[in-house]
Amino acid sequence: MLACVYFSNRKDAFIFYQIILDCYARHDLKGDIQEEKNKWYVQLHESGGSLLSEISQAVNEILSKRKLNAWMEGVLRHRFYYDDPKEIERVIRMSIKLKKILLKGYVFQR
Repeated sequence: MLACVYFSNRKDAFIFYQIILDCYARHDLKGDIQEEKNKWYVQLHESGGSLLSEISQAVNEILSKRKLNAWMEGVLRHRFYYDDPKEIERVIRMSIKLKKILLKGYVFQR
């Protein structure tokens, strides 16, 4: 199976690559990071099985760790007109804690 996942910057592509190869990869998985017209992509090759589960977990991890906090800050500043950086940081920290609590409860209820 061949899969390509595109990113707008090299850092996100590299983090995705590390997550896939370090945490979720099987022994027969090979991949590399490449650039094409200012867009970065990770190309993964696997001789058998399916990469879809590993790819979705890695993308979810990147979104929650790198993008969600910045998105929430933008919403708080521009939609709800928060000005105080300390207050914005508190709201973001509180939402992270709440998410962890909810995920733990979800896992135990399954």
